[in-house]
Amino acid sequence: GAYRTGTIRSNVRISGVLLGTGCNNTNRYDGRPDASWAECAQCLDICNSFPLEEVAAFETNKVRKRRAVRDRYQCQVCLPMVRILKIVMSRTGGKQLLLDPAFFLEQVVFYRRKCYFAALKLLNLLPLIDIDRGDIKLHMAGEHYKMAPRCIEGYLFDELVAAGIPLNKEDFDIIEKPPFRIEESLFNEMVALGIQLKREDFDMLE
Repeated sequence: GAYRTGTIRSNVRISGVLLGTGCNNTNRYDGRPDASWAECAQCLDICNSFPLEEVAAFETNKVRKRRAVRDRYQCQVCLPMVRILKIVMSRTGGKQLLLDPAFFLEQVVFYRRKCYFAALKLLNLLPLIDIDRGDIKLHMAGEHYKMAPRCIEGYLFDELVAAGIPLNKEDFDIIEKPPFRIEESLFNEMVALGIQLKREDFDMLE
């Protein structure tokens, strides 16, 4: 409520969200960015109130059972990514943020946020993001790459190029390995639900 009332200025950055017992979503989440379930009032309130750049950077919390406090101080809410981005778009300046080349490259290329990228595709926003080689060069020259390797998974690089993002292989060290890590029990549940998955596409966790 502090953001809505103006007690905290809207441009104040945060380092995470503490989700307590007010976030009471007990439903299982199968990992899809467009999954749906009963709305959580606390997480909706957070996404409607916190600064846009912070909300768009939230990860969806793939909870499998209720815990009193989960993922302390991590930027996670229990809403699916598509729902988070729809809230962002409904707010003033939200769609402009999602279509901003610099923000897109930071979230998808540098942070390699697969669920965010998938949600953009589901919302048909990718064709609206206009990125040229100048944007790529500016991104690659950013401060964040001075402390981190220029790595990207091969499958993500191929998807971005196929979507019209003008990346060059010489920009990166291409990582050729399975793109996702997943608990084997969750993988089996998803397959049982009829979701088409292949074991070779994942790193299995016990």
